[in-house]
Amino acid sequence: MRYLSKNLSLSQILFGLLLLLALVAAGCADGDSSDAESSDTTTTAAAAATSTTAAQDDDHEDHEDDHEAHDHDDEGHDDDHEGHDHEGEGHDDEPMVEAGDVTRGRLVAASATLPEVYVVDLDTYAVSTIPVAAENAIIQGTGGMSPYVWMVHYFDDAVEVVDVGTYFARHGDHYHITTAEPGLHEFSMTGPSPAHLVTHDGLTAAWFDGSGEISLIEEAQLAGSGEIDVKTLSANMPHHGVAVLLGSNLIVTTAEMVDEAPNVNGAVAYCWIDCGDDCGTQTSCHVETEPFYETTDTCTALHGEASYVQAGGKESHIAYGCNEGILHIRNDTSGMASEVVPYPEGALRPFFLKSHSESPVMVGAAGPGFVAFDVNAQVVTSHSLPASQTTFAFEDSEHILVLAADGDLYRVSIDDFSVEGEPLSLVPAFGEGDTANVFVAANRLYALDSRDPGVVVVDLETWEVVDAGIMLPSAPNTFSFGAVGAVSPDW
Repeated sequence: MRYLSKNLSLSQILFGLLLLLALVAAGCADGDSSDAESSDTTTTAAAAATSTTAAQDDDHEDHEDDHEAHDHDDEGHDDDHEGHDHEGEGHDDEPMVEAGDVTRGRLVAASATLPEVYVVDLDTYAVSTIPVAAENAIIQGTGGMSPYVWMVHYFDDAVEVVDVGTYFARHGDHYHITTAEPGLHEFSMTGPSPAHLVTHDGLTAAWFDGSGEISLIEEAQLAGSGEIDVKTLSANMPHHGVAVLLGSNLIVTTAEMVDEAPNVNGAVAYCWIDCGDDCGTQTSCHVETEPFYETTDTCTALHGEASYVQAGGKESHIAYGCNEGILHIRNDTSGMASEVVPYPEGALRPFFLKSHSESPVMVGAAGPGFVAFDVNAQVVTSHSLPASQTTFAFEDSEHILVLAADGDLYRVSIDDFSVEGEPLSLVPAFGEGDTANVFVAANRLYALDSRDPGVVVVDLETWEVVDAGIMLPSAPNTFSFGAVGAVSPDW
């Protein structure tokens, strides 16, 4: 209009406006009813969208603070926690007014005294009881969006699977959720002394200490109705070991006999994806019968594992605790290599290691303190807190949350292991023989305590205990590696 006003007289502009108004009036008079209906439909849809969004805002005000610390670019999910009936509501033709269903997931805990496990719906806090083969099951969840949580009965020679009853269906750029009552999956396994069970990239590797046999199951098969295809592989001898899928390779621990007992001393790599000499191009899925790589550095009393895959998947790392240091195996474009990185003076061997998918720093519980291994710097450091650690979990790629012997929860930076903010008083101080475990999901921490059947819930955004009122039917076995499954990725 600025350009026109400089080149036309006022009378010309007025004439043009009058002509335009006349044409609009004629169009309105001659238009058919479909235009009016379309206008009404659009207005009604917009009003409904506004009404729905406003109602969701009212229902979920106390959830709005739980999305910001996880860097998932999901500002549009603040309003979408409770509606599970959105299938087929015009997503093909209308702009989306909500981002899909969201769930905090379900927590699985085994009873320490009864042959049963408990599934807690973390959206409603309802508790379900499921009979299982024996008491004191060791829960080893797959985490993430998987509805399946595995458990081993070490002294009863059985492996079972809990189906937590939460399923995700991709719908455009978000997920819809269907739910069912949790229960035992019909699939199970038996074998002598099942122990470590690890799921990576959809492959579950169950290790049987008594035989040295590894059972390999593609977890996607659990969703079907057909027979489960279990592949098997044998370690070099029976021992307390672990197998982990890392990229296209299956990493399997090895042992040697020392003083008439197996001493876990290293690892070998098998091609899980059969693709020739370099394991570079996938052609079919199976395990080669012979390993193509073996560690050679001195590593005694190996225990625990953690892994990290660099962005893009071109470089992968796995680490174990040994008496001599951290056994580190890496695989990149140059091939596979390994070394033992020594501990600093006075540091203890970690009983286990934990990692975060977005951090190159692995953290291990070592006596009352920690060791940290930076896979990029190839350095192990030793750290302590004002109180001895009892258990810990990663909060994000930069922090761990430590439940200490004094009963307080500490937020700790893995950059220098400094405590951030004030510790949160969580439970009474621990005595000798008391155990606990913590699990982090959807910006909340859940603490299990061997002394108490209650589940303590912490809102990590506000750093406050949530009055959830979750009470298990009996005190839990806290020795679990992962127990929260089927969590929405959009927190």
